[in-house]
Amino acid sequence: TSELYAAAYFTGFLYFMRSDAPWSAAVLLALFGLAKVELLLASALCLAVWVATERDTKVRLSAAAAYLACVVALCLPALYLYGRDGLLGGRAFSALSQHFAELYCGINPMQCAALGGGWDNPNPIVELLFPGAASVADVILHYPAQYTRLLALGFRESFENILIALNGTVFLLAIALSSRSTMDASDRRLCTLVLLTTAASLLPALFVAFVHIRYVARFSPAILVVTLVMLGFSGKHQTRVNWISMA
Repeated sequence: TSELYAAAYFTGFLYFMRSDAPWSAAVLLALFGLAKVELLLASALCLAVWVATERDTKVRLSAAAAYLACVVALCLPALYLYGRDGLLGGRAFSALSQHFAELYCGINPMQCAALGGGWDNPNPIVELLFPGAASVADVILHYPAQYTRLLALGFRESFENILIALNGTVFLLAIALSSRSTMDASDRRLCTLVLLTTAASLLPALFVAFVHIRYVARFSPAILVVTLVMLGFSGKHQTRVNWISMA
């Protein structure tokens, strides 16, 4: 699935970034952003932080050029053939409809059964909750109370799914965050990029949907690596130990 591709691209990006291969790292970061269109913003933010914290001018320019070249080369055919919808696809309102219908049916199963609505057929539920709404903006502006109520249910669902997806890693991460292990600049940048990109990719889902387990699972290898690095297990400080093998 696209989640597996995204996980592979992002973990590969981290590996090549640490291996001083900026072209390969940048291309994989671009592929990560294009694996699902909602990851493009998180990908661009990751590139900006990487370039901003890189001291070598040659590496900065190489990374930025390779990233932009890859994004342009892969997006131009879609834009040429299908226009703006070829890239964005108008998925926001569709995603909101499905997820809010799922949340509503979770607390009103009898009413949903009577309407014949749910994840596979969200239109009856959306029309009941948000009559006449045709976009995310319509829902937020004209039905703020209903939107806020379902958003709260989505936050609860997201929190539970994040804990399930991280499983035992969440306890290691808590220990790592409270530990006093010292990290060099390279380790700190690695941790910053992983945590920032993870947060940036999950936040949009909180406002139009809820965080699925698979959204978090795509970052599981990287989060595990970061956790171990924060605990002091870094390949840079151990002979012939490559941090990527920890995943």
